[in-house]
Amino acid sequence: MRGIDGSADDHGDVLSFDSFRPDDELRRESILGLGNGALFVRASAPEARLAAPCSVSANGIASQHYPGIYRAGLYDLSTAKANGAIVRTASVPRLPNATVLAIRRPGGAWLGSNSAELVEYRHALDLCRGLALRTLVLRDASGTTTQIDETRFVSYANPFLIVLRWTVTACDWEGLIDIGTGTDANVCNGIVDSQRPLESAHIVDASHADTVDGLSCAVFRLAAIPVTVAVAARVDVDGQRTDVAQWQAWDEEHARFRLVRMPIARRTPLRIDRIVAVKTSRDVASAHPVDAACNEVRGAPHASRLQDAHRRAWTPGWEQSRIDSEDAALRLALNVRAFHVRQTVSPISAHEDLGIPARGWQEGYNGHVFWDDLFVLPEGARTQPALAKGPLMYRYERLDAARRAASSNGLRGALYPWRSATTGDEETPDFRYNPLDGHWMRDNTHLERHVGASIAWNIVHYVRMSGDDVYLRTYGAEMMVEIARMWASLSKLNATSGRYDIGGVIGPDEYHDGYPGAAAPGLLNNAYTNVMAMWTLRSARDILDELPAEDRAALVRKVDLAHDEPECWRTIASRLSVPFFDDGSISQFEGFDTLREVSDPRSFSPGHSRTDWFVETKGGTTNAWQLVKQPDVLMLFYLLRERGVRSLLEQAGYRFGREAAQRSLEQCLGRMTHESSLSRIVCAGALAGTDPKKSLAFFRRALETDHVPASGSAQEGLHLGSHASLLNVVLHHYAGVRYETDAIAFEPGWPPGLPRVRMGFNWRGQRFVLCADAAKAELHAAHDNDRTVDVRLAERTVCVAPGDSVNV
Repeated sequence: MRGIDGSADDHGDVLSFDSFRPDDELRRESILGLGNGALFVRASAPEARLAAPCSVSANGIASQHYPGIYRAGLYDLSTAKANGAIVRTASVPRLPNATVLAIRRPGGAWLGSNSAELVEYRHALDLCRGLALRTLVLRDASGTTTQIDETRFVSYANPFLIVLRWTVTACDWEGLIDIGTGTDANVCNGIVDSQRPLESAHIVDASHADTVDGLSCAVFRLAAIPVTVAVAARVDVDGQRTDVAQWQAWDEEHARFRLVRMPIARRTPLRIDRIVAVKTSRDVASAHPVDAACNEVRGAPHASRLQDAHRRAWTPGWEQSRIDSEDAALRLALNVRAFHVRQTVSPISAHEDLGIPARGWQEGYNGHVFWDDLFVLPEGARTQPALAKGPLMYRYERLDAARRAASSNGLRGALYPWRSATTGDEETPDFRYNPLDGHWMRDNTHLERHVGASIAWNIVHYVRMSGDDVYLRTYGAEMMVEIARMWASLSKLNATSGRYDIGGVIGPDEYHDGYPGAAAPGLLNNAYTNVMAMWTLRSARDILDELPAEDRAALVRKVDLAHDEPECWRTIASRLSVPFFDDGSISQFEGFDTLREVSDPRSFSPGHSRTDWFVETKGGTTNAWQLVKQPDVLMLFYLLRERGVRSLLEQAGYRFGREAAQRSLEQCLGRMTHESSLSRIVCAGALAGTDPKKSLAFFRRALETDHVPASGSAQEGLHLGSHASLLNVVLHHYAGVRYETDAIAFEPGWPPGLPRVRMGFNWRGQRFVLCADAAKAELHAAHDNDRTVDVRLAERTVCVAPGDSVNV
């Protein structure tokens, strides 16, 4: 099964590129990048800063390389002038490049792909060990050949350490070698076209110093936020810490480099280790970040021991998370996605105040937290449910901000923002930049009120998966109540229809933010928003009913819950409006059927990634057309499945049978541009139960997202929601595994043509392994489980004891 660029090893756990592609290097730097939940480091060539400085311009425009270090959860303020107004939003800043490392023969050029002949090349991601590996064999102008073998990791054992290991071999020469290294603070954000007008210089007052014991340190402030950051480093050669007296230092603008000259023997490897620590003033309670960073580096053991510690921390979780398949390409594609989710949702991030950024901790979408945790959290917590608590607590810590937002909008309860960063306030700017024509377009996506429903969904499903009733009683139920209150106050009774309307909102499909010619933005009765509001209102009431009496009473007092509010929620859920086409299929929103029809949705933007940008260059707006960027209606079937959608609609008094459900899917599919990274994988999940062949075709196309050249914008950051959803579709749609309060539901519908897959998951402290193909699906309970678990099949329930299995 194809769908990922690069080759795999025999075990499907190494993604390898065996040829150098300058035009694809920025994407590969992102895909091969490493993180631990606190830091993320792009896989940029360390030698490029010295060997080809023109290829690493500060803003990344036309660059071959874009080195980047990012601290999870660290944001600075970005501003720009747009249409006479000031646009402001938080942005994850690109930190100084502390991975600079290069070699040369004295008097020669620094060796790199731009300055020497590239005889051999390999760049790989070792998923099992959490390493990035690179081999360069370079022939310089004198005709001599040198080999560089690079191992890089971002420590899973120490959240603040980055380690770069070079083994240099003089293949056919011997003599002296120059080692150059340093830290370059002449960086700014610049890899995202649509964000370039924003102020991108986040590093100010940068200074560099060397310590007497051979360490180098850069310290700087963020431009708009009172945070100080220090980056310290040391270099060991052949296991020995180098003395400061050995080094010759030189400065360039905002950068300091150091050079040491050493002998090297023919075919005798020389080991060079660069150990880097990143500390911010938010990470340390008493010490200055400079002292803290230097102490981290000073106290770090030899790089070999650091690598052993990293392996011990990484391997157990990875062995549980990794996926097996008889198809090597599919195995690699699934494991690369599981790998990047684990790098973001990790044991380290679980203890930090962090949400889940839509594009990982890179510059895409400014590093903001959207609704993508709806897709990422189930995969992040698949084998370790406790990892979900960090992102859920991120939302709880911002509950008061959501309450303030609701109040300022005339609502009760909690109104969570579409884009969140540090404070939990809305980070959506008033305008967004169209890179096709340089215009600023109005951005009304703050009206995507459905984020609250995604948070509620995650709360309910985390508790079902983990059995963490303490979390529910202490935090989750309070959030559910406040989100339900928001939906109740946003719903307005329509005296004519006798139903409740929700107006002034936008659904997940951002190509419709209002009606053509309307004075104000917002839509009436977006189907996805209203159905998920129904689900949230009912779920919040059910949770209140299930809470122990003492906990319910305490919550009622804490939030001042009126006795009739829960019953009001059920009433509203039973009478919420949902729009339909004349044939009984679900319409995207009220009035969608009156918009202009489209024969070929993809014809609107030939050669361009976003239809709304292209239409705007022609003076138009996608509001006028029946175009769909993101499948709002299909999202309901992805989350709730047909059974759940029909149940909610029937409880709301609508007649909605299987034929209407099928027509709803077809109506949506015929209008989609598939310009969202989530689009095809949502289609795969939504169609899994009704059209396995078409579902699998969408699944195969979704495998290409980020992992095929020119397939998107992976260089800006990986689409974590799409990555995680692909794994969710395998486990929860094709294998039919669903977590319930008292059992695991198991109703597989494996599509013919999808090879056999083996993957593990955890339900309420009990470990299981799924093995499935089109012929048979099996659930195996781990031998060390401590109790019997009920597994609910289509027509019966089976008790599965530790070590037993159930087959379908």
